[in-house]
Amino acid sequence: EFKYIIIIINRLTKIKYYIPTVNLIVKKLIEYFIKKIYSIYNLPDSIVSNYNTQFIL
Repeated sequence: EFKYIIIIINRLTKIKYYIPTVNLIVKKLIEYFIKKIYSIYNLPDSIVSNYNTQFIL
């Protein structure tokens, strides 16, 4: 059973990507981002986050 949903929104096209996950392992999120998002749109100009501690380097 999933515990979290990560939401990625393309601000230009308004396309939404929902990533159900059981944990918030950043490595897995990056792998998904590269495989599903980066491969379509390339590197984004900006990334907006809620600044939760697990997403801040």
